[in-house]
Amino acid sequence: MTTDTNLLSLARKAARCLLPFIKDPDKQVINLKYFQKIVSLVPELASYHFGALQHLEKIAESKSCDTLRDYYKLLINNNDELEFLKTNLTMKGTHFFRGNDWDLFSKECLSNFEGKEHINLWCAGCSSGEEAYSLLMALSDYVPIERIELLATDYNDELLKKCMAGEYFNQHYSEIPEHYQSWVECGPKKFLIRQELKDRIETRNLNLLSDEFPNGFDVILCRNVLKFFTSTVISEIQKKLSASLNCGGYIFLSRDDGPNTGERIKNPETLGLIEICSGCIYQKKSFPCQQTKEVNQNINEQ
Repeated sequence: MTTDTNLLSLARKAARCLLPFIKDPDKQVINLKYFQKIVSLVPELASYHFGALQHLEKIAESKSCDTLRDYYKLLINNNDELEFLKTNLTMKGTHFFRGNDWDLFSKECLSNFEGKEHINLWCAGCSSGEEAYSLLMALSDYVPIERIELLATDYNDELLKKCMAGEYFNQHYSEIPEHYQSWVECGPKKFLIRQELKDRIETRNLNLLSDEFPNGFDVILCRNVLKFFTSTVISEIQKKLSASLNCGGYIFLSRDDGPNTGERIKNPETLGLIEICSGCIYQKKSFPCQQTKEVNQNINEQ
């Protein structure tokens, strides 16, 4: 994690250079100092890029803390608040069929599973489940739903409960293409995902930073998740995601994953991947299946 510590140090120096242009420079100096102290309480923060400071400031404000110094004092005296922070490191909020690449992904990738007897899917960082259900709906065009199993993981148990409930406010109904709206049942204020779709999902608490990754997947969806992490951490997660993928399977990322927009997998061929769509869709081709298992085992042992 030395590289990430250096990155934080450089970010702090860069931010100080901007202090004359900041509305409240004194407050910013305090926040920079106590950001590092909060990292000592929540080491996972060191894996997040410097934009995490702004997110942390918003959380502090929501707790009626004027500065991160006040928030730090709250955290060291209240274990419940510390646990709240650990489960709210990333900004929440997602959508059904989020982004502009779903049609391409469906026609160029998911269509290749037509006729397959069993499909294993993983939605990594599933949040409240909208994209997990989007993937099931899209794949149902080519494979009967009873042949599909989807693992939905997140480190936030409250979000996993929402995913399993499959209940969403009606304002999100329009996000679902008309072709798939038969998969939901509408109510006065909320709509509910049909039970036969929910039955295909298993939820599991999993931290992408520290937990062992499952394997044996035909499709891995990890969208709008990696953007919270440093480049070093992103590369490690991408390596592990690739090792979790079956030969011929697909990884579906979002175009803006990464500290900078458009963070794609660097040198995908070294992971046995072929880039299908610029920066967001990759297929695993190169490794024989036995070699894939060995790579996965080696990564998990590190």
